[in-house]
Amino acid sequence: MTSKPTDEELAGMTVNERLAARGLLANYLECERRKDRKEMVALLTQAAFTRKQAREIADNILLHPERFGLER
Repeated sequence: MTSKPTDEELAGMTVNERLAARGLLANYLECERRKDRKEMVALLTQAAFTRKQAREIADNILLHPERFGLER
């Protein structure tokens, strides 16, 4: 069984890489599709983002979905 990366190992990864490394990507993408900001923030914090960073990421994605290949 492979251990999940530490917070330090996640530091150099993209948002999606961090979520995938922690096994959270599929759940996160579903929350993103539903525009569930609260759950997006919760999952991002599990991927070693601070709450402030997680809120900023979620807000940016929800405000500008076209920048991330999403539809409004």
